[in-house]
Parts: sequence; structure tokens; C-alpha cells
Amino acid sequence: MKQFSNFLNSKYVIYITPLLYLGVAIFSLNKIGIGWDTPVNLNKGEQVFNFLTTFNKNYLLDSTYIGHSFRYFSEIPSTENGHPPAFSFISYTLGHFLSSVFGFRYYFFHLANVFLTAIGLIYIAKIIIKWGSPAKLYLVPIVQLILISIPAFFVFSIVSTKDTPVVFLTLISIYFLSTITAKNYVKNILISFILFIIALFSKLTAIFITPFVLYLIFKNRKFVFTKKMLSLLFVTFLVCVLVFWPNILLNTQYEFSRLSFVYLHLPKVSVNEYAFTHFYLRKLPVVYSAIFASSVLFLPFIKKRTYFSFWIFPTVLYLIVVNRYYQVLRQFLFIFPILVILFYFVVDFLQDRYVFLKKYSGLYLIPLILFALYLILLPVPKKVFYTSYFAKDSSKDVWGVGLPVALNYVYKNYQPTKIYYSPLAFLMEYEGVYNKGFEIVYTPTDSVVWIATTDVAAYGEEKKVREQYYTKDDNFLKGAGSIEVWVRKPK
Repeated sequence: MKQFSNFLNSKYVIYITPLLYLGVAIFSLNKIGIGWDTPVNLNKGEQVFNFLTTFNKNYLLDSTYIGHSFRYFSEIPSTENGHPPAFSFISYTLGHFLSSVFGFRYYFFHLANVFLTAIGLIYIAKIIIKWGSPAKLYLVPIVQLILISIPAFFVFSIVSTKDTPVVFLTLISIYFLSTITAKNYVKNILISFILFIIALFSKLTAIFITPFVLYLIFKNRKFVFTKKMLSLLFVTFLVCVLVFWPNILLNTQYEFSRLSFVYLHLPKVSVNEYAFTHFYLRKLPVVYSAIFASSVLFLPFIKKRTYFSFWIFPTVLYLIVVNRYYQVLRQFLFIFPILVILFYFVVDFLQDRYVFLKKYSGLYLIPLILFALYLILLPVPKKVFYTSYFAKDSSKDVWGVGLPVALNYVYKNYQPTKIYYSPLAFLMEYEGVYNKGFEIVYTPTDSVVWIATTDVAAYGEEKKVREQYYTKDDNFLKGAGSIEVWVRKPK
């Protein structure tokens, strides 16, 4: 028992959850599909990859020009994507390499996200150790598990090439800013700067963390921005632009028009009925709502409260700005690491204040075990479709992510036949439907089985056709935002 206790307070304890996550995530890869945004983003990453390997700028100007076709993601013109391509390029590069060696698998293009998430979990622990008490390392796996056991967070940590990279790249960048010494000054600034730029070049949400980054810079007296340092940072910035976002230099006008469409136009026209914060709090289960509330309420009493104040400020600003735009949990992902780190310091404060909590700290093993079981045993359909284990409603972003679940159901219950998937039939190509003997059709009336996603406009538009010619399979997954299977009526 003493050896186990020593292990829980050793430096190795911070790797328990990342390793657990890697195991569960890799096991789940082929059960979690590829969403609408993923091929759009990867197509743009593919553009950048082709440009950097050929230096032919036409790859950045037009994804369908004569004499060239994209190898994996040709279905969607990359110029339709308005987000910067940095982490999409990284994801594509790793997926392309693995596909070249082992043959195409859509989930190869998820692996960069998985590895970054595992590394990010380690750096959550490193931030806690840097800002807190190394003597309480046994609490760290619990904090990491709380974060990764949110089903939506787990799923998006695998499939999102924008949101989760912003989460962990900015977090690791903050760690390197927080650990600057006289010896590692240049190295840490460069690493932090590059990571933050890649985050910003993946999704401009990273700009909301800028106030905290600036606070860390100006607070640290070791920062000396000499002409040499500023020149080095400028050159590094240019290199990052050329490697991770060359589109902005070689297709400037169009790139800015797409950025304007995504970040200015869409928020104006995509206003939802309910406020974003209302949706967010209503969807979270009790345990996460308690973490959210306690983390904020105890802020005045914990160590490093100034750090967290500057970290929470941009979060509040973000909530105000995106108040009613696109109600899905992945828009909130970058909030959760802040909250779980803050939650560690809440528990730390309570332990110092109440002897009982300190004396019986072994009780923390109970939630550790429960969270581990929760993460491992929660069925993949639950991870894919539901915001939390306790929620009845499905998550909105399931268009392609839940497709393997639907297809496996069809494979088991129907002989090889013609399938239509509304609204994104091409996503089935990534799933290897042909290998099962099934045929993909792009016109619903030509199909025998119709897989429909309930939370998109096409679902309502095609309702009359579906009800006239098809019967709903009542045995499949139900709920708003879920996926339905319809079968053609006998003639």
C-alpha cells in the first residue's frame, strides 16, 4: 500500500490518464466517423501539403484545376473552407504518410488530434505542478479524467481539426510562457510563439487567449525584447505563414473573403432561439455544472488567482461574442481545460482548510476509478451522439461522426443493397461501404436504405419523399440530432 501511495505522488502519475486516453481513443477510432467539417478542413490541409511539396501555387488557387485531382478529399473544394489550415495540414500530412504505407483509412487523419490531446493532458498536469503543490500529484489524474470523460470532448478530441488543437496548443503555449528562466528564455519564447501561431492559424478562436498571453509576457521581468529577439520572432512568424497558411499570401483576396464569411457573416445570420450560455449550462450534467460553479466561486481564495482571472476573462468575452451562434459544445471546448485546472486548486484550497479532506485523501481514488470506468465502458454510440451520459438529447455535430454506428446497424440488419445518406452521401466513401457489398447512391429515390440525420435542413426538406416511399426503422437510435434509418416500402 505504501508503494502504491508513493506512486500516486510520483512524477509518473501524470501519465496515467494520457495513456488511458490513448488506449480508449485508438480502440474507438474506427467507430467514430468523419464529420462534415473534417473533409472540408483536410482538403485545405491537402492543398497546403501539395503546394509545399511542389511549390506550384495553383494548388492554393483552385482545388479542381485541369490536370490535377486530390488524392483523398476531392469531393469538397477546399476554397469553401473559411478557417485557416494549420492543424488541418498537420493532420493531413500524418494521415497521408500512414495511408501511403498501409492504405487509406479515414481515421489515420484523426491521429494527429489524438496524439496532441494526449500531450495536452500531460501539459495540464505540468501547469498544475508549476502553479500548485507537487505534493498533491494524486489529484492530477482525477482532473485529467474529468476533462476527457465528457463524451463530446472525447469525440471532438479525435475528429476536430480546429477546436481541440486550439485548446491544447494554446494551453501548451501558456505553459512555456510560465516556465521561462534565464537559461531557457529564447527557447521557451520561440516554442510558445510557434504553438500560439499554429493555434491561431487553425482557428481564430485562439485570439481570445491573447489577453492572458500578453499578461504573462509583461508580468515576467525576464522578457527582454531586443532587436535581435524581435527580428527572430518576425522571421519565425513569416516561416509559420509560409508553412502553415501560405493561402493568405498567395490567394489573399479570396482567403480574406472566406474568413469574413465564417467569422463575420455567419454569426449574424445564424442566430439561434436560445442564448448560447443557456444551451451550454442546460446540456451539462450535474457533475460538470458543479465543477464550473465551484471553480468560479472559489476563485478569490485560491493560489494563482490572478493567472486564472486573466484566463477566465477572455472566456467570458468569448461567451458574450458567440452568444447565440451555432449551439454545439465544441465551441466551448477551450473553456474546459481552464476549469479543470482551476478545480484542482479549489480542491487544494479545501484540503488546506479542512483537515478531514486532507486526512482521508485516499477517498479520491473512488472518483478516479469511477471516471476511468465511465470513460472505458461508455458505449461508443453514447460518446458519439450525446453531450453527456445523463442527457436525453443528442449533440448537433453528428452528421458524419455517427455514421459508422448507423452503417454497422445497416450491415447487421440488411443484406447488401443501395444506401443513401442525407445530406452527405459522399462521407460513406470514406467508410469503405463498397467493401461490404453495399452500393452508395446520391439520389434518395434510388436507394433501398436511407440514413438520415435529423439536425440538418435537408432532413425537413426531404420529409415528404421519405415518408411517401420509406418506413422508419423504430429500432434504431432516436432523439433530436441523432441518426435514423429508413427502409423502402414494398411496392
